[in-house]
Amino acid sequence: MGWVSNDAERRDLEATARSVSGLTSLSSYLPQKPTGADAPSSTDELALKAKIMEAITLDSGAHQANVSVDVLGTHAVLLGAVANGADVQSAGQAARDTAGVSGVTSFLTVPEPGNTKILQGLLP
Repeated sequence: MGWVSNDAERRDLEATARSVSGLTSLSSYLPQKPTGADAPSSTDELALKAKIMEAITLDSGAHQANVSVDVLGTHAVLLGAVANGADVQSAGQAARDTAGVSGVTSFLTVPEPGNTKILQGLLP
């Protein structure tokens, strides 16, 4: 997840990731970074990130400590593990409903039932 300069850089990054031994799948969000007047402001991205985190915490019920938000321009990317599918949906909806968000890509997952180490921090 992150900005790239061009399609060749995106392909190189994905190829490098796919070459990692033991990797079973790869999902990426690597848009080309706008330049000039269209370039996003880091300050605006940070402000939007704070608004999204607040919305997830207050509106979704998802355990915020396990959800990371990154913002690229006005697009939100959610990463982390949550307790159940409802939390995946509600966190995504809270992000989509945040003023200024143009889109959301969610990489939120629900751990396998046997993964007690991760589940410990997610279940009430």
